[in-house]
Order: sequence, then structure tokens, then C-alpha cells
Amino acid sequence: MIAVKQPVKLIEEVVSCEPAGTYGYFDPAIEKSGGVTLKSSDIYSFGVVLFELLCGRTSYIDDANDLLAPLAKHHYENETLKDIVNPQVWKQIVSPKSLIKYSEIAYTCLKEEPTHRPDIRYIVDELEEALELQQLREHHNGKVLLMLGHRFPTLAILDITGSTLASEFDLDLPLETIPSACWISN
Repeated sequence: MIAVKQPVKLIEEVVSCEPAGTYGYFDPAIEKSGGVTLKSSDIYSFGVVLFELLCGRTSYIDDANDLLAPLAKHHYENETLKDIVNPQVWKQIVSPKSLIKYSEIAYTCLKEEPTHRPDIRYIVDELEEALELQQLREHHNGKVLLMLGHRFPTLAILDITGSTLASEFDLDLPLETIPSACWISN
């Protein structure tokens, strides 16, 4: 048996559990939970990173006091995401289905309610599928007429490198009457 000859001194110091993190990646749910971080907080931060890659900007612009997460959510919900997608990234997107899948997964990572966010395995599976869709389209020869519909109601005729052969134009037809992509023969 081990005996303690001196009494243990109790620590009467309060330790503050202030959550710490980089502004712009910080999960708003942490504040609501009283500073308790969850695994889903990492998912939120990862969603911010996904939108950073898509938009070509940082999560926070100091001089504008501008956060990317609420901006991306706003544009996603209003189907105007194209307005904030980096033009260099936009030129490389040859699969609208890939873009839709990518933006949907990024958006679900930013859900307000942590329990509504996907787990990392699901995210990886969906991102791999988005990549496969993009690569599949890149390997075909010829030209593609893209209906950038679900989130982007415009059309563009692209060659396989993603260069625009005809300028984008607004569509006056009901979206459901046009397929998401159709091949144009040379």
C-alpha cells in the first residue's frame, strides 16, 4: 500500500476553456455549445477549406471583415455560386455534375446543426466521385454542350480542355427540358 505523508494541496484555480481557432474556420456551433468542440467542428472547417479552393480566396478578408462561409452558403442557397467561383477554377470545370457534387458536399459541411454534417468517410467518397466525374469528362474527345443547370442556369459550349468556344448565354427554356450534358459531334 502506498501512503501519502503530506496532504495533497487542492488547486483552487478556475481554468477558462475558451475555444481557440483561426477566424473564418471557427464553427459557430462551438459558441452555442458553451465552448465544447466536436468532431463536426473539424468538418465545418473542412467545408470552409473546400470553398476556399473553389473560390480561390481565403476564409477571411480582414479589411472587409468578410467571412467566406456565410458568403458561400448564401450563394449556394440562391443558386448564384458561379458569382464567387474563381474564374481560373471555372475554366477548368468540364463536368457540371462534378461541380454540383463538390459544392453540395462543401455546403453540407457548413450546416448550422452539427448533427446534420456528414462524416469524413462520406465526404471522401463524394469527393472521389466528383473527381471521377471531372476526369471522365476530361478524357473524352470532341465538344460538349454543358447545361450548367441545377446551380447555374446557363449554357456553354466547351471543348474538352474547358475553353469556351461560344460565349455563355442565359437560357429561356425550362431547365427540366434540357439534359445536363449532351455531346455535339464534330
